[in-house]
Amino acid sequence: MAGTPSRRRYRWITGVCVALTLPGTLLLLVRQMQLYGDGTWLGHYHPVSLRQAMGWLDRHAPPGALVLGGAVSGEWVPALTRCRSYAGHWQFTLDRRRKAREQGEFYAGLPANRHGWLMARGIRYVVWWPGEWNAPIAPLDGEPGLALRWESPEVRLYEVRPSRE
Repeated sequence: MAGTPSRRRYRWITGVCVALTLPGTLLLLVRQMQLYGDGTWLGHYHPVSLRQAMGWLDRHAPPGALVLGGAVSGEWVPALTRCRSYAGHWQFTLDRRRKAREQGEFYAGLPANRHGWLMARGIRYVVWWPGEWNAPIAPLDGEPGLALRWESPEVRLYEVRPSRE
């Protein structure tokens, strides 16, 4: 037997639902794969200038260079460049609590000698993006030992120079 009328009706309704939703679902999946493939998905969540800054970093920084970013940009550094992040994704950062605290203190301007702090940790580049912080962050322009390498109205990249300039 083919089943009861209610069971046949259930199968028919299920088939119609699948037939109606499948094309839209497939189109959505294909579109998402395109967005992830070319990197434009990042623009949905963060400013385009962050992606551009990461592109500059990927082209100019040596592979494995250590980068200090904020709470959000620090997570994107290893995903979008060949660099490492001082305080990146919580799951991939050893001693994350200490590093997150130090990260916040650095951007708040608390270390008296920021250049020495960066050098002691082997940090080569600094991402300055005020949009990822709830409170205003201390500007880095004119900071001894930091050289501006890339900038936009929203994001700046600084290189840590080996000696004070």
